[in-house]
Amino acid sequence: MEYNERKYWHWISVVGFALAIVCMLTSIIQYKIYRQYEPLLICRYISIFINAVFLVNMSYLLFNPLHFTVYAAMLYIYGIGNLLDDGHVLSVLCIIVSAVFLYVTDFFKTRRMQKVIVLAIPPFAALLAQSFIYGRMHFLISAIHIISVLFLTSVLFVLFYPRLKELNEHNSIKFVNPNDCSEQDLKWIQQVMEGRKYFEIAQENAISESKVKARMLELYKLFGAQNKTEFLTMYHNFIFQFSVNAEKIKTDAE
Repeated sequence: MEYNERKYWHWISVVGFALAIVCMLTSIIQYKIYRQYEPLLICRYISIFINAVFLVNMSYLLFNPLHFTVYAAMLYIYGIGNLLDDGHVLSVLCIIVSAVFLYVTDFFKTRRMQKVIVLAIPPFAALLAQSFIYGRMHFLISAIHIISVLFLTSVLFVLFYPRLKELNEHNSIKFVNPNDCSEQDLKWIQQVMEGRKYFEIAQENAISESKVKARMLELYKLFGAQNKTEFLTMYHNFIFQFSVNAEKIKTDAE
């Protein structure tokens, strides 16, 4: 991801925030209307809760639009909540998109199968809960819709997987001017992108973990990111290399 794409994610967060306000107001109105005659008022509380989560997360993303783990958590919770609130298609799409965000942030880089199983348990439990809340027939209809969505998603995945795999195998190169950082800095950056922890880098270099953290934060900001999460999102699948021809990064002091 190139740094100039930040503005697009900012607009996505703005639109998402506006949508979250509309959804929150709608769930409150539904609660006031349905509380007089709906026997399962708990569904309205679930609706208010998931829309409140949506609104809080989108408020945060207004200021941190590249924090993809927040998108992932928000969509995952929203998807499960919608399953409990008589949802099916939107729920599955939210969970699928949540998984895509987690993939981009390298969440599935290690222990992939275990993580997939753990993440699949809550949605299945929420789907089964529909049979107790709305009845077996309603549950079967939701299950059929969900299976249909999963089938269509699988078709798209099979269709585009060869192209995605080809793109993933070709790393982009980020050329860095030697005046911006040292060889050690570049080595630390690459290690962080490979999933190494700060304490591991600190032990390898016989220094404190706090020094590694402080230096990495400076490097993140140097390359236009506010924190580690933003940096990994912006430069996912990049390789950093020195080049004397690379333009020197301008800092606020300059």
